[in-house]
Amino acid sequence: MVLHVPADARTTERPATYELDGEPAQVRVYQPDVLYPVPGLTVSPDWRDTPATSAFLDGGADRDDILDDFEDAVREAAAGGASHGVSVQLGGFSSPWQLAPDEGDLVLLAQIHGQSIDLNVYTQTLIVGTREDIAQRRYEALEFEQQV
Repeated sequence: MVLHVPADARTTERPATYELDGEPAQVRVYQPDVLYPVPGLTVSPDWRDTPATSAFLDGGADRDDILDDFEDAVREAAAGGASHGVSVQLGGFSSPWQLAPDEGDLVLLAQIHGQSIDLNVYTQTLIVGTREDIAQRRYEALEFEQQV
């Protein structure tokens, strides 16, 4: 999950613990970092070879571990940790299996290939909205479609 907090918002830091079935549990927390869009697939079998990913890796000694943690988190959310055939794309143009939902005024926010509903069913989830709704962060106005 990515949580956007506006720069002027008042926040209070809390422990990343919760209770599950009466037992204490810990949420994995990552350090805040700047996210930026790049063309192409965000996570795919060959994404480490892209210029933007290579530039990120060249930015510091700990970057490889950060990238591994990010990739693991995305693959866990999209496909229960599977890596074969799983990819995530933010923005750009969709590559649908059926009819493209990003037509007319609708543009692609994200496309996820993986077992996002059921680990036994391979799906493609496409999330679209108007440029205005996406820019204004009106996520409730976005539409999603799953193709099986």
